[in-house]
Amino acid sequence: MLVCNGAMFLTAATRVITMQHAWATVLLAIGQGINGLATTVTMSMPAAVSNTWFGLSERTTATAVSVLSAAMGGAAALLGPLTVDMPQMNNSIIMANQTDLAGIQQQMRHFNYETCGVTVLLLFCSVVYLPSKPEKAPSRTAHSERFGFTAGIRHIFKNPSMWLIAAMFALPIGFFGNWLSFLDVILNPFEIAQAEVGWISFYGSVCGVAGGILLGRFADMYKKKMKWILVALNIIVIADFGWFSCMCVNLLPYSKAAIYVSVIAGAAIVGAAGPLYLELGCETAYPVGEGMVAGFLGMVINFGSAVFLLVDQAYAQDTGWTNWALVGVYTAAVPILILFREKYTRVDIDIEAIDGDG
Repeated sequence: MLVCNGAMFLTAATRVITMQHAWATVLLAIGQGINGLATTVTMSMPAAVSNTWFGLSERTTATAVSVLSAAMGGAAALLGPLTVDMPQMNNSIIMANQTDLAGIQQQMRHFNYETCGVTVLLLFCSVVYLPSKPEKAPSRTAHSERFGFTAGIRHIFKNPSMWLIAAMFALPIGFFGNWLSFLDVILNPFEIAQAEVGWISFYGSVCGVAGGILLGRFADMYKKKMKWILVALNIIVIADFGWFSCMCVNLLPYSKAAIYVSVIAGAAIVGAAGPLYLELGCETAYPVGEGMVAGFLGMVINFGSAVFLLVDQAYAQDTGWTNWALVGVYTAAVPILILFREKYTRVDIDIEAIDGDG
């Protein structure tokens, strides 16, 4: 965690050094690389923390709270347009003669200083107080021996079930994250301003946090039902994004309220499903450490993002393909999920330990 917060501070620091275009571009690229390192920690920590600190009946809920607290930070970032004005645009071209570029640059500078201050606070908190584990393990698997790094990587890469989880979760999430960043461009023809798009995405993230915590609690109450919960969520997501895509090409009636509902609902469900997939991966890969499983899934998410951006290079003038690509990746995930053979090794071990103690 110290490394993660230190990396985030360095990332934020690269943004406050200069606003000169040539140097800022280089520093931003370096900062994003450092931030990518921090992301692997934030991805890997939640499941490991929940298994170390929480018992069988609380584990999925704890993972959901940890994972989705990061989503709240992402939601806050979506409010950036409230602090930085949108330049006047003619399609994708900035109309410099009708835009206060100096004012926007000053707003960006203030925003960068504010985000840097937040990372300083987080780094300070992690230095002052960061316990590694509780005095007493909450479950048998919390203190069980795990594979080392090399053995764990080998086990994950040789496990077909882990690749199935990567295909039905990590790749679609990589697509979704990039699609969300394109949303202001996608909704521009409907005269929905960038600031308003930020609010739509914000509401979706907040609903995803609330829904994810409730789903985590539900999964803790009804153990070994994650697969079918996820099947139901995926079907809803396909219908929702299909509805949105059809509205964008006038196949279905359009209204601003319908756009709001479809985007918020889709973002909420996608966000809520994430912790369940992560826990399913940890169960499937056990006795590989939870952090290593999350790191693997994070790597595939980044790969999915890279594929999305690579395809976008060929369709730079048309964002319509992104809507149907999103429907496609989630549709492809459903049969994989139905055929997936779920395995709950950690749960079985902990239930056996509880029954033995009883």
